[in-house]
Amino acid sequence: MGEGADEEEDLFNNLPDVFLTYIVSFLPATDAARTSVLSHRWKTMWKYSSRLSFDQREMLKSLIKVYIEKYDQNKRIELAMLRREIPLKYANAFLDPIARAALLMKSTIDNHIGPLKNCSIRHMLESCASGDVVRWMKKLLEKGVVNVSLELESHDLQNISCHLTIFGEILCMPFDVLTSFKVLELKNYYLKTTLSPNSHQVLNTLTLNNIRVESNDFENILSQCSSLENLTLKKCNLFGDGVKIDSPSLKYFKFFDMTVHKMLISATKIEVIEIGTIICYNEDLIFETPNLHVIRICNDVKNLGRHLATRDIVEICSGISVNMDYIYNGGVTDQNDNACLPYPGVLFWEKREPCRCVIYQLKSLCIRGYTGGEFEYEFVKYLILNGGVIENITLWFLDDCSWNKVVATNCLLSYPKLSSKLSFDLKPGAIFARKYSGSFNKWVTTLR
Repeated sequence: MGEGADEEEDLFNNLPDVFLTYIVSFLPATDAARTSVLSHRWKTMWKYSSRLSFDQREMLKSLIKVYIEKYDQNKRIELAMLRREIPLKYANAFLDPIARAALLMKSTIDNHIGPLKNCSIRHMLESCASGDVVRWMKKLLEKGVVNVSLELESHDLQNISCHLTIFGEILCMPFDVLTSFKVLELKNYYLKTTLSPNSHQVLNTLTLNNIRVESNDFENILSQCSSLENLTLKKCNLFGDGVKIDSPSLKYFKFFDMTVHKMLISATKIEVIEIGTIICYNEDLIFETPNLHVIRICNDVKNLGRHLATRDIVEICSGISVNMDYIYNGGVTDQNDNACLPYPGVLFWEKREPCRCVIYQLKSLCIRGYTGGEFEYEFVKYLILNGGVIENITLWFLDDCSWNKVVATNCLLSYPKLSSKLSFDLKPGAIFARKYSGSFNKWVTTLR
């Protein structure tokens, strides 16, 4: 057995350096550095990994734990804010364990040889207040990093005074730093930035998760990011009178888990829009997207509240407005109670004027949480019969959808397709798919 273990160890150590550095790159930065004690060959291996991953609380875990128990969070943030104000040469006199962990992270980045391409940092509230986060970002730019993920610990936002929360959450990111990474993800911040000319901006993909930002600042960022093609918003608060998504280069836009107030999407180059569960009035969401080719809609009908329904989104795209669906006790109604219509709401698609968006632009549609209700059924039927350029329709059913509605939807395949390229893809319920990796046909047998 010992001989077999030696053989396995030899096989591992005989791997080329490029493979070993790739393996090391998936370790947290502290663990990656610890591999240097394994042998002389491993001493500098971590310095050549293509990615680093930091969790500030884990850097000096025991010391930080004692420090947190000794001082309440308000006091810790006051000390961190003091470090922001004093000259750097005097900063060592104010080093607490959290600040020492921040310096250790900076030192790790400094000692990395490269090529370093990706870095993820999860940090504590104090490092925002002290300005350490921006210093890390500038150091990563010096190292040529192109992909960065920054996350403020969410549980640090609890039980803290409003005054210090504002200072602790605020990420004052210089515009030239914000736009100098190719891929950037920010999570759990109150984002502020000051616009400045930056001819070297390369920001291509921006993901904002649980970010608060004033709508004017957000619009300014988009208007000045000349390389931005991919934008994702999740649980964001764009507070103000409304927001305009108007980026000169944006091609892909995804937003979900949000309450939307007056959003105008007028990016002329945008080709793909993905919409998750959002709460808004349909008149508050306006699309001016002449090059839109793909719409993906995922509306969580299990949540309570007023949600924008599939038909509202399509109607917004085509410039016609109808009443919203309503959510009651975890279920969604599929009725159109617009008293102005001279016919039952389910006939809306059959009776309406030709829709330019559907006939000439819509190439792909994916609906998650499909219930098989009458309006949804008629909408899909309308796409099959009238979609001139559509190439794919994908329907992900709800797990508790009835067998009759699934079979009825499957029968839509028998209708004549206007588009010769159209493929029709039916998917099982999401829970079934995750648990059993089953096919659509197998899932249907479970409904009987």
